[in-house]
Amino acid sequence: MKKPLFLAFIALSLSIISCSNDGNIIPEPEENFFALTVGNSWVYEHCRRENQVTAVYNSVGVIDSIKITGTEIIDGNEFYKYRIRTSGNDTNNPIYRQNRERFQYLRDSTGYLVNQLGDILFSGEDEQEFLASDGATYPVYSRRGEGTETISTLSW
Repeated sequence: MKKPLFLAFIALSLSIISCSNDGNIIPEPEENFFALTVGNSWVYEHCRRENQVTAVYNSVGVIDSIKITGTEIIDGNEFYKYRIRTSGNDTNNPIYRQNRERFQYLRDSTGYLVNQLGDILFSGEDEQEFLASDGATYPVYSRRGEGTETISTLSW
């Protein structure tokens, strides 16, 4: 009599422990949307669309290697120091950055990626339009697109 009661107790305990209601889980907001961490790095290969009809892209040979190398305080705000090395632009094509190393300082300012001049470079909010460039002739507005896009990355 004790054995069936004991087995029923174990079965009931396991069913209670193993039950979960995944429908009520609220995802945590991403705290570091722009991946602002010293040591992070990215490599971007510039490509050109083959033609307007197909979605085929071909490399133009220009590579931007980016690494966050440290932090600096500018006007009381902590900025992340990006080292950007461009290579492969041997013809000095004005569409791409020239071959050289340069530094840029960026920080997260209430969901916007901004540089040390206060220019907004990117928004972390879906569909939040912002002024990306106040050009002399045409102002440029930008926003994140809808949905998710998968990209392929290479490790060097």
